[in-house]
Amino acid sequence: MGFFTFAALGLFSSLGAIIIRGQLGITSRAVAGIGPFTMFAASAVAQLAVGRLPLVRLLQIGAVLFPVGMALTAGSLYHPTLTLFLGAAAVAGAGAGLLFKGAASQIAVVASPTSRAGVLAMFFVIAYIGMGLPSILFSVVIQHIRLQPAMIGFAVALSGGAIVAAVATGRGGTRHTAGGRHRAVRGAGCGQHRASRRRAPGRS
Repeated sequence: MGFFTFAALGLFSSLGAIIIRGQLGITSRAVAGIGPFTMFAASAVAQLAVGRLPLVRLLQIGAVLFPVGMALTAGSLYHPTLTLFLGAAAVAGAGAGLLFKGAASQIAVVASPTSRAGVLAMFFVIAYIGMGLPSILFSVVIQHIRLQPAMIGFAVALSGGAIVAAVATGRGGTRHTAGGRHRAVRGAGCGQHRASRRRAPGRS
């Protein structure tokens, strides 16, 4: 999950200025930095706004917003307007933020206390690889094909990967919750049984 969401963040951070300058013809450095800023800001705002929702709901919202934002990003290259590009950055950023939060929360819950730090460290390593490697590959690809079809392929790959990861994470969270409830019910039942056995001699 972190790989795909950070790949989108890395794309906007490294190539967003190039897209604004090359496709929109805007040479202002201040405006060129608005794209990455919009995406990261939307990611933070989305996490603050709905971050308290249950894990599955969080992943569902993120799995809808992220592909929509990536599709709008690809569409903004065919209909280049700054408003559409920034809107795409905001939607994709919000979806990426929710997916990332959901995945990190799931790891924190599922991993055992002794291995939690190591698992989270590996999660962030993979995420930061995603921030760099796909952007490098994308910059190589656009040297050989046009930017628009390359972006479509990039958007499809990231969206598909993020959706598959979200579904897998959501199922894992559901199983973990169900297992916790089952253990709680069994524990309560065993407690009642022991209590009834302790009371039994007093009644006889």
